[in-house]
Amino acid sequence: MPTVAYIGADIRGWIYTQLTDDSTLNTAVGGRVYKDALVPPIETAPYPCVLIQEQSPGASEVLGGGGARVVANPLYLVKAVDFVDVNVTSEATLATIADRILVVLHQQVGGHGDVRIISCVLENEHYLLAPDEELNKNEIQLGGLFRIQAQAANA
Repeated sequence: MPTVAYIGADIRGWIYTQLTDDSTLNTAVGGRVYKDALVPPIETAPYPCVLIQEQSPGASEVLGGGGARVVANPLYLVKAVDFVDVNVTSEATLATIADRILVVLHQQVGGHGDVRIISCVLENEHYLLAPDEELNKNEIQLGGLFRIQAQAANA
């Protein structure tokens, strides 16, 4: 059975592949889907983009006899991010991208590497409006928290 690190990497890989294989979403963000990253600096990265960030490695794991992991239950934040002029608070462009993230991930199953994804569901929506006075921009984030249930492919 793969270790925790490999399960996490394969889960992130599955989410990334789901997002980048969707031509509608990929076109909307110009191929800018990032895993294992913070918001790229506005000065060096074009926007909008999509970020995949693990929020919880799975505190409610299902364990079998001898402590063997049966199912991992990590929580991931998958969000569209954009910077707009400080006078703009509309998230219309991001709403389209966030809606597509939901279509691509919610209630999907699959596999990646040594991991089988047996469930992916939206638990909560995510919204953030954060002014950046130095740049005279607003950072807007829209997306969701997705609970993944995964197990080793050979389980």
